[in-house]
Amino acid sequence: MSTTLRIITPRFETRKTLKNTIMDIFPMISFDRIECLLNDLDNDISFLVEHPYIDKHYRDSFYFYYSSKFSNYSRFVARVHIFKGSIQNYTEMISNPKKYAGYFIIRPLELHPLGRSMISPNIIKQKGFFTCLTKEKVHIFDLSFDVESFPHVAQDKETHTCAESAIWSILSYFGCKYDFYKTQLTSDIIGRLNTVASHKLLPSKGLTVEETATCLNSSGQNCMIYSRTKAYRFDFASTLQIYIESGMPVLAALGNGKEGHAVIITGHGKFDFKDITNSFLKPSDVWKDISFYPKKLVLIDDNKTPFDVVSPNSPAEHYSKFNDMKLKAIIVPFHKHMFMDAENARELMTQILNDKDNGLHNFGKKWITRLFLTPGTSFKKSLHNDRLLAESIKNLFMYTLFPKFIWICEIYRLEDYEKQICSGILILDSTGDVSLKSILYYIVDNKRIIQNDSNSWDTRRTMVTTFQKEPYKNNLKEV
Repeated sequence: MSTTLRIITPRFETRKTLKNTIMDIFPMISFDRIECLLNDLDNDISFLVEHPYIDKHYRDSFYFYYSSKFSNYSRFVARVHIFKGSIQNYTEMISNPKKYAGYFIIRPLELHPLGRSMISPNIIKQKGFFTCLTKEKVHIFDLSFDVESFPHVAQDKETHTCAESAIWSILSYFGCKYDFYKTQLTSDIIGRLNTVASHKLLPSKGLTVEETATCLNSSGQNCMIYSRTKAYRFDFASTLQIYIESGMPVLAALGNGKEGHAVIITGHGKFDFKDITNSFLKPSDVWKDISFYPKKLVLIDDNKTPFDVVSPNSPAEHYSKFNDMKLKAIIVPFHKHMFMDAENARELMTQILNDKDNGLHNFGKKWITRLFLTPGTSFKKSLHNDRLLAESIKNLFMYTLFPKFIWICEIYRLEDYEKQICSGILILDSTGDVSLKSILYYIVDNKRIIQNDSNSWDTRRTMVTTFQKEPYKNNLKEV
C-alpha cells in the first residue's frame, strides 16, 4: 500500500479543507474532538496529512485488543503534521525545517479518533506559562524534523482511560529525555498492571492512585505519593510547586467524591510580583520561598488540548460536567539518581537559612528564595551564558564534581527578584541526607560559608565584592 501526502495551505477554509480530507479517509469517525483541538491552535498554520501511516501506539492496541473484536477495524491511521505559516509544496517543507510544529494521530475509531500527539506549545493560542518539554525527531519520508513538546494521548475508553494515558505520557517523556529510561506501549502498561490489579483491565475502567504508582514503580520510576488529606512537614501545595519548578512532571489525581480523573502537571503560570512584596507583613519575615505563592497549573489532560492552563483551586474548571473536582493527590516520579525529596531538601534549606549565626537575618534586608532540582551538568552549561556571574565563581562551579542531580536554592534580595539578580546560592547533594554534610556550596553576597571538620561553620570571603548571578532557566521553557 503506498503512502499519500496531502498539503493544505493556510487559507480561510484551512480547517474546513482539513476536515474534508480526514473525513474522506475515515468517514465513520466523529470530528468533534479534533475540531476542539484545531480551535485551540493558532490560525496561521499549515497541515500535511500522511496516510496510510503505521503508528506504534495504535498498532499495539490493535494487535492486543481491537483485532480480537467482532467489528472490523483498520490497522492504519492518518498522521497530521503541523507547520507554522504557509507551506505549499515539498520544496518549501525542505527549506523551512524550523516551521515544523509537531503532529497528531487520527485513529479509525468512531467515537475517539484522536490519538497521540507531539504539538509545540508555541502554536497553541493560550500563552504565558512555563512548562517542561522534551524533544522528538520526526521523519517524513527522507526528511527529519525536531519538535519540542510533551507526549500527549487521548483516551480511547477501552484500552486506556485517563490513568493509563497519564502513565504512558510520563514514561514517554522520560524515555525521550533520558537514555536510561525507555518508552512503553499500552500492552506493556497493561502487562505490568496485571500483577497488581484486582479487577478486569480490559475494557479499562480506570485505576486507583496506588495501582498507578505501582505501575510507574515497576517501570523504573521510583514514586512518592502525596495526599492532600495527610499531614506533612510542609504545605502540600508548595511541595507540588517545588517539584514543578524542578521540571518534574507530576501525575495528579482529581476527584469530587463521585468522579475521578488523572492528569499530568507539567508547569505553572506566571504570577504577579506584588503578591510577593505584599506578603512580608511582619518584621520577623526575613525570607520566603516562591513555592508558597499560588500559580496556575499547566496540564496534560487526555480529554483536552495539551498545555491546558487552570487554577490550582479549580483544576477541572474547563469541564462542563464534574468541574467541581479538586486536586486530591499527586504521584511524583523520581529521577533514577535522586534520593532527597522536596520535603527533605526544604527542611535542610530552612535549617541553614534560619541558622542563628549564618542565616539570612545576618545579612539584613528581606529575601526571596527559589528551590528546585536540576542535573549538575545542566547547571554547569547554564553558567556559560551567565553575564552577571564573576569568572572566578564560574570556574569554582565548573571544576566542582557534582552528583547527577543537585538541589539549588537561589537567594534574591526582595528588591532584586523582579530584576532577576540572584545574590546568593545554596547547593545541596540530592543523594545526601538531611544533614550539613549534604551542603556543596552556600554563598551569600561576598561570603562563602562552609562546614569544617569539627562540624562547625567557617565563614570565608569569596573572590568577588558581591555574588551576582542570573536565574537558572533550563528546567522549564517559557511559552
